Amino acid sequence: MSRWFHPLTCIGGLLLLVSPFFLFVGHEALGIGLMVLAYSLAGLEFKKYTSDLQFVMLLLSATAIGIALDLLHNAWPLLTLTMFLAAFATIARQKYMQHFTYVNLLWLDSGMAVVAVASYLILIFQAPFSWELSLAPLIPIGGALGLTLSYVQDGLAIRRSVSGGYQVTEGQAAPELELLDEDGATVRLSDYKGKHPVLLIFVRGGLVPRLPHDASDLREQACGIPATRGARARYRAGRHQHQQVHGGAYRCWFPDTQRQ
Repeated sequence: MSRWFHPLTCIGGLLLLVSPFFLFVGHEALGIGLMVLAYSLAGLEFKKYTSDLQFVMLLLSATAIGIALDLLHNAWPLLTLTMFLAAFATIARQKYMQHFTYVNLLWLDSGMAVVAVASYLILIFQAPFSWELSLAPLIPIGGALGLTLSYVQDGLAIRRSVSGGYQVTEGQAAPELELLDEDGATVRLSDYKGKHPVLLIFVRGGLVPRLPHDASDLREQACGIPATRGARARYRAGRHQHQQVHGGAYRCWFPDTQRQ
């Protein structure tokens, strides 16, 4: 299966393509409803794939909702900008994770979401009541606010957990670690002693779905970093000695200094 074939997102793209037809023939509520459904379908796969396909679909569908509402309620371009801001707040941290990480710029995407909420509230209180104006923006704006506030919560928890420094020091011998690989076989750190360095990468959330072993306790034992929302583990060879927290991935690089 193609890496670009994400079923729900592709269905959402088709719905987004046909939605303008219903606007032109006078079925505005149906057209806007299809746009909201397109956004929702892409959002359902946002966590699973986190790819450019979801990023583009969320931006396009949210902007389309804003344009349609602006044209219907003569509010151009306020609703368009509001919806675009909500969608961008949703994808920004994942798209630019190397800059944001899980602990940096917490104010930026959450601030965009708060501005989108404030703009939405001002608009609906000023405009005459309509169902599409009141309900259509709720999923993009509510999703952006909830997601970005969860980033703030997690980011602050990570900062507190490492505020006293790390338990791992340079040159310290790694404890014995034991994990299940993707085939269910047991892999021990000592199996690689004297062969080559080993890099353990502990990734937050479900970003490594084929490894079902919960490594939260292992991460705390090895790195001294408390679990926040569970973890998955994987390993690969490495050549450097380093301990780092970056982008939500907790990396413990054990040195190749104890060969036998």
